[in-house]
Amino acid sequence: GVAMSLGCPSGDSTAYTCVGSVTSSGSGVKSFTSDALVAGETYYIHISTYAAPQSTAYTLDTEVIAAPACLIPLALEATGETTDSAVISWTSEDSSFNIEVVDVTGGGAATGIATYSGVTSPYTLTGLSSNNQYEVYVQTDCSRAVSDWGSTTFLTQAGCGDSVDFTYDNNSDGLVYSFSAPSGQYASVSVGGQTESCCDAMWITDGSGLAIYGSSESPIAGLLSGTYESTDGTILIYVDSDVSLTYTMTFAFSCYDPPTSGPDCAANFVNSGDLSCGNEDFTVSWDAVNGAIGYLITAGTTSGGNDLADAVDQSGTSYAFTAVPGQSYYYTVTPYNSTANAEDCVEQSVTLSTTICTPCDSAIALTPGTQQSGDTSTFGDTFDDSQCLGYYDGGDDAVYSYVATEDGETMAVTVDFSATYGGVAMSLGCPSGDSTAYTCVGSVTGSGSGLKSFTSDALVAGETYYIHISTYAAPQSTAYTLDTQVIAAPACLTPLALEASSVTTDSAVISWTSEDSSFNIEIVDVTGGGAATGIATYSG
Repeated sequence: GVAMSLGCPSGDSTAYTCVGSVTSSGSGVKSFTSDALVAGETYYIHISTYAAPQSTAYTLDTEVIAAPACLIPLALEATGETTDSAVISWTSEDSSFNIEVVDVTGGGAATGIATYSGVTSPYTLTGLSSNNQYEVYVQTDCSRAVSDWGSTTFLTQAGCGDSVDFTYDNNSDGLVYSFSAPSGQYASVSVGGQTESCCDAMWITDGSGLAIYGSSESPIAGLLSGTYESTDGTILIYVDSDVSLTYTMTFAFSCYDPPTSGPDCAANFVNSGDLSCGNEDFTVSWDAVNGAIGYLITAGTTSGGNDLADAVDQSGTSYAFTAVPGQSYYYTVTPYNSTANAEDCVEQSVTLSTTICTPCDSAIALTPGTQQSGDTSTFGDTFDDSQCLGYYDGGDDAVYSYVATEDGETMAVTVDFSATYGGVAMSLGCPSGDSTAYTCVGSVTGSGSGLKSFTSDALVAGETYYIHISTYAAPQSTAYTLDTQVIAAPACLTPLALEASSVTTDSAVISWTSEDSSFNIEIVDVTGGGAATGIATYSG
C-alpha cells in the first residue's frame, strides 16, 4: 500500500490527515491522485506492506498537478448545530462562494444550483428542520469561473416531539447526546433500545448534573425503558462503552410548560395474560399519561389492600403480577409529576380462573394412519421435556394428543425431519416440565435430518398420550411429517405397571396390573450369577 498524509503518519491518528491512499493484495502498479494540497505544508508519502511479506522492492513515480484556476474550498465543516441552524465554515484564499443546502431527511438531492450566492466563511444556515440530516455543498466563485463543489454533512439537533435512534460506537465514552427545551419549559425523554448488558451502560442527567435515569455511579445496562423528566429543560445522555459490541438506543423528547397541578389518572388498562388460566402470570398495562413522570402502584389481594405493592414507583406503563389460581387482585395506578399526584384514581381488579392450564391444552388431535405435517416454528418453544428428549427439546415444539382405545395396543411413530438435531417422544401425561407428572413410553433422537421412528410401550385404554416433536436450541425449529400406526394388542397381554415393593433382607412383594387372572413368575438371582431361562419359578 501507499499513502500520502499531511503530517507524519507516526501512529497518533490525531496528528496527521490522510490526503490519498491505495492498497491491494496483488503486486504491480498502484496509483492515486491526492486531495488538494496547501502551499507551505509538508506532506509524506508512505510505502509499506503487510507483516508478511514484511518488505518489498518498489519504484515510485510522482507528478505535481497544477491547481485549477478556481480552487475547491478546503476544511469544510459544520459546527454549532441547533434544532434549526448550523454554522458552515471552510478555508480558501478566495472571497466569494456559493452554497447549496440539501435536506436529505426531507427527500432532497443535490442539483448543482446554489441556495445562497456570494457568501463568505463562516456562514450561518437558518430555517432548518429539527432532527434532519443535511448535505451542504460549497464552491468558490472566481467571477470568470467556479470551482467544483466541496461537501460536508450534519444532523440538526432533535426538537420537541422528535424521536432519535442513537447507535453508540466503541469509542463512546462520556456525553453522547444533549437536548434542550425552549426557555422556561420542562423536558422529558422516553427511552428504549438497549446497551450491551455485560459491558456497556448509560445514564441521563438534567442540565445541573442531577441524575434522572441511572447515574455515573449506578448506570443502566441492558434493556432501556421509561420516561424521565428534566425540570430545567436540559437532558444530557452519557454512555460508557467497551470495545466490543454496539447497540442502538432510542430517545423520544417532549417539551411542556411546568405543571400547575397533578396529571390525569391512567386509562385504557389491558391485561396481557389469559385470565381463564389461573396459573399463568400476567401483566397489566395502561396508556402513558401526558405530563406524568412516573406512576405509583398500590396492589393487594383485597379491595383497598396493599399486601402486594404499597405506592411502588414505576417509571414504565406496566406492572407484572404472579398468578395464584382463583385469586382476585386489586390495584390502583396513580400518575404523578413534579407538582402533585393524580387524584381519585379508580381501583382496578382482576380475578383469575381456578383452572390450571398446560401447554397440552392446545395439542393437535392425532389421526393414526393419516400423515400429518407442519413446522414447529408455528407453535413456539412451550415445553420442557428433558425426561424424554433431553437436549433435543431446546427448540420449538409441536404436540399431538391420542386417547388409547385398547389395553396393550402400541403405536409406531415415524417423523421425517427437515432439520438436523431433532427428536420425537411419546408420553403418558403432558410433557410440561414436571417429570413426576408424565411417563415416557417411547422416544428417538439424533443429530441428522430425515426419518426417526420408534414403537411405543403398551398403552392403557382411555388414557391420553402426547407425541412431542422438537429440536436442539439450534436449529430451533423444523418442518416435519408425522406418520403413526396403532398396532393392536396381542391376544394375551403383557402385564403392565410391574414393580417390586416392601423389599426386605429375604423377601419382596411383586405387583402388576392386568385384566387377566393367572400369571407365571420367573425369578433370577443376578448377583448369584443367574440368567433368565423362560421357565417359570412359580405358575398360576
